[in-house]
Amino acid sequence: MRQVPDVELTDACEVVADTIEQATAALLGADPVGAWRVLSAATPASRLVDWQEETIAVLVGRRRLAHRELREAIAAARAVTELERMHDLARHIAKIVRMHGESPVLPTALRQRFANMGDIAREMTLSAGCVLYYGDRGYVQTVAAAEKEMDELHRSLFPVLTTVCQDDVNRIDAGLVSQFYEQYADHAAQLAAQFAATCADKQQA
Repeated sequence: MRQVPDVELTDACEVVADTIEQATAALLGADPVGAWRVLSAATPASRLVDWQEETIAVLVGRRRLAHRELREAIAAARAVTELERMHDLARHIAKIVRMHGESPVLPTALRQRFANMGDIAREMTLSAGCVLYYGDRGYVQTVAAAEKEMDELHRSLFPVLTTVCQDDVNRIDAGLVSQFYEQYADHAAQLAAQFAATCADKQQA
């Protein structure tokens, strides 16, 4: 039976971080080709899902349940789920870019705001991976602070949408993309917390 190694999870964090970076670049550059690359890329967590399903099935099937192993397997499965959701949200951003073709989703006045959101999302993902890789809970605080910054960028967007967006379609899509980034940050924070709990369990074992 093979548990998902920590290195596999941290590698998946790097892949997802690259995916949200590519989706942001496509958004800012009105680049449907770049958006298609995001959409056509394999989900980095798919192989990890298969491992975890097999692991949990074996553990549950034992007559004498190894509680620590099962707890670790469930924790890894939850982390994989968060990574999948984050990857899906990056794909949602890319889909909106594809729908607009070479027409920008964002007016010029909003480009820097969304560039900041993309940078925050990427750094949150990498910081979450550092929680597990280094076993350092200090990165959890870094992720939590970044989540608050993302929330503020999302909340403060809506009062300005009416004045900077030319039509309802752009207004709606800009709002949707902002919501995707905000949800991405929520999942990244959950991922960091899950990794911190995993590290705590391993230290107590």
